[in-house]
Order: sequence, then C-alpha cells, then structure tokens
Amino acid sequence: MSEKNINFHQEIEQFNLATQEMLKKSDRFRVVLLGAEIDRLLKLLLQAYLVPSRDGRDFLLEGGATFTTRIELGFRVGLLKPEWVDDLRVINAIRDKFAHGRAGLCLDKEPFRELCYTLQFGQQWIDAGDNRGKEGDNSATRFVATAVMLASHICVIGITLKPLDPISKTYPEDLVELIKEEDRKSWGI
Repeated sequence: MSEKNINFHQEIEQFNLATQEMLKKSDRFRVVLLGAEIDRLLKLLLQAYLVPSRDGRDFLLEGGATFTTRIELGFRVGLLKPEWVDDLRVINAIRDKFAHGRAGLCLDKEPFRELCYTLQFGQQWIDAGDNRGKEGDNSATRFVATAVMLASHICVIGITLKPLDPISKTYPEDLVELIKEEDRKSWGI
C-alpha cells in the first residue's frame, strides 16, 4: 500500500548519512549505495504522488518493479525532467554493472569513465564548487555530484509535492447524466 505521509525532510537526513558513509569507501560501494538510495527515494516520491492501489498490492512500485521502471514512470507522470532521466539511466546502468560485475571495477576506467562524463546534472555543482579546476572534475566526482544533486532534487520535489486526487473525488457526477442523455440522443433513443 502506498504511504502518503512520507517525511522527505527525514529522507534528506537519511541520504546525508548514506553519503557520509559512501565517501569513505570504494567506487563499487559508492556506485551501488548511491544508486540504491536514488532508487529508494524515487520509489518514495512515486508512492507519495500516486493514488494508492485499491487492493493494497502495489505492483507498479513493488515486486517486479525496477529502477528503470520507476525512472520511466517518474518521467511519464511529470515528476522528472528529461535531462534528469538521461542521468538516472546512466547511473542505473553503472550501478547494475558494479552490483553484478567482477571485483575491482573502477569509475576511472572504461567504459565507466566515459559514461560518467555523460552525466550532466553534477557538472553544474562541480562548476560552482570550490574552484578546484580540472583536477576536481573526474569520473568519480562527476558520478557522486550527479547522484547527490538528483537525490536532493527528488527530496525537494517530495517536500513540495501535491499528491494526485483519485478521479472519484474530482469527477463531476452530473456529467454522467449528461453523457447518458447525449448518448441516447445520438443513438435515437
């Protein structure tokens, strides 16, 4: 069942704790942790926005639902910008390779280095950063900056979000009678 009372302020705090833990670890740990955290936050955002399922089973967000599915659903209902979707797809692809790949994978080696340099959202943060110049912009920094920016924006959207109202609350019932009347006229009844 979808939980409508999600505290995205607490989720930001949780994400900050995960980020602090992540900074002390390997690329593999960073990639898998940040990817999982963004996936979790995106799932919470969709739960907060969508009308709960009638029977309490949320097949759109649970069970077989994947990060890829949640990215697409988030975009299709208007919660994610197209350029965020591009970065989320790259993060998901890298996360999948690191989660299921051999030991010793590194963001500074191909094909991950090239993929990291396609990430755009974190570039804004790097450019506005502490003037470290070119040495501050590397594939790992690009990945982490993009992941942190996306997670932060997902939480901000969650804080400001107005959930969908079920059609049963907003559908004007008098239209049903009007439609029935028009149908009878058009059918010659």
